[in-house]
Amino acid sequence: MKKLSSIILVLAMASFILAITPGCDSGGGTTPTPQDTTDNNDTTTTGTVEAGFKIGVADEFDLVLDKNLSYATWDASDSSMYISIGGEDVTRPENEQKALIELNCGPVPNKAGTYNASNNNATIGLQTGSGIKEQQFASDGLSCTIKIEEWGGPGGRAKGTFNAKVKDIQNSFDVKNGYFDVEIRD
Repeated sequence: MKKLSSIILVLAMASFILAITPGCDSGGGTTPTPQDTTDNNDTTTTGTVEAGFKIGVADEFDLVLDKNLSYATWDASDSSMYISIGGEDVTRPENEQKALIELNCGPVPNKAGTYNASNNNATIGLQTGSGIKEQQFASDGLSCTIKIEEWGGPGGRAKGTFNAKVKDIQNSFDVKNGYFDVEIRD
């Protein structure tokens, strides 16, 4: 009986303490302010337009680049230059924003210059949109010019322009006024 009395006394004290302690819904306490955990220092995009092009008559892209997809390299083993340009044009509808451009040429020297399809095997691969709006194009092998205006070496910048004739499964299009400014990687 003594044990039962002790248990009843402990339960009564616990009930009393809970009754006088304000809880979450007591109305007298304050609700904690939610903390903003948004990362405003996202470094995967550049935040500024650093590449673009016009395809066809009036379809223009001005791209904010994804740093993971946008870079240039030069391969000494075969003297080839590769430039990847990936980003989004946020002024376009969501499923039409993305663009990925791959510029290749070689053999070429490890420096600025003008490279074309006939002398330097210059080519372009291009993908625009996403989902049902995705389109893929490749240069026709005859008409592609890549002009490297600045080639700063590893850690520097590759800046330049490009123009080409590309085709999809059925049609040919002109890519005009292409431009880029990307980091050069080893």
